[in-house]
Order: sequence, then structure tokens, then C-alpha cells
Amino acid sequence: MISFCLAVACVRGQSGLRIDTSNYYGYIREGGSINWLRMADAVPVIIEEIRNAGFEAEKIQVGQVQRLDKSTVLVVTVAWQGDKPFGFIYEEGHGLPLRKEDRDFLGDDQREPYSQPEYTAPASVKYQKTGTLPRNVFLLRERCYWFQFDAQGNNYPVNRELAMRILRQDIRAYINREMARSR
Repeated sequence: MISFCLAVACVRGQSGLRIDTSNYYGYIREGGSINWLRMADAVPVIIEEIRNAGFEAEKIQVGQVQRLDKSTVLVVTVAWQGDKPFGFIYEEGHGLPLRKEDRDFLGDDQREPYSQPEYTAPASVKYQKTGTLPRNVFLLRERCYWFQFDAQGNNYPVNRELAMRILRQDIRAYINREMARSR
């Protein structure tokens, strides 16, 4: 009976954690494996969050090519093409170690230079520098959406479900900022 009560108390303690975008790097645990949300995971979430914010589904585009000038194009992962268009780029790529500083670009004014890979046959890549992203294009980086797991089914605080919630929080923050900016 005592062991049962202790198990229940531990579960409540785990589920009572308030993990969000501001603190999830503090919950990295030793052991287990690390993985990241891939483009195929992120695109449906971005689309769903745009729709949940009240934007029309028929104006959502995936893989939109935007010409920035005569020689520069930008591929926007998911874009909304309404009266005040905006979009998201989900930048693939990740690595170790996991660093909280990887989220620094998510500030109110992401004005850092940006380069996007351009893949050509046969299997070569060059990077196209776009300067800074347009103010209505928001960057999400795969390396920020990590989670832990293992083959034994151990529950890590930052699991895949929580990584999806972190991604949703970031998308909502950008959409809210865009809505406030366009008023």
C-alpha cells in the first residue's frame, strides 16, 4: 500500500511540471536518445495553428516560392496568402549539444542574415543568401524542437508530445505578433 501511494505521488509530481518554451532546456536528462521534430511533423502543426487562429484554410500554401529580387528566391514552408500575407520557414538541421542559446533568434525582431540551401543534381548544395528575412516570414529551426526517449519506454520530461507543444507555442507567438502588427 505504501509503495502504491508513493507511485501515485511521483506521477502527480511529474504531470504537475510546468514545462514550456521558457524552461524546457532545463529538463534535459542523462541517458536515452534524442530526436527532433522533422519537417513532416512540423508542416501539419503549422497549418493547424494558422487555421486555429482563424485564417482561411484555402489561402494556406505549402512550399511557396517568393521572389525577393531579380536573383534571390525564398522557399516558405507554409504561407498564408490573404490580405496581409505571412509565412513560416521550418529550417531543417540539428546537432549536439542541445543549447538554450539556439532559441535566441526567436526574439521580437529576428533580423539576422539568413541563407537557404538550394539543392541541385547530382546531389550538390549551394547556399543562397537572402539577407534578412521579410518581416512577415517567421523562422522555426528544427534544432529547437528536440525530445528524449528510450527503447524501455521511460518517460522523459521533454518527450515528443511536449516538443510538439513547444512548436505550437512558438507558432502561436508569431501569429499573435503578426496579428498585432497588422492592426
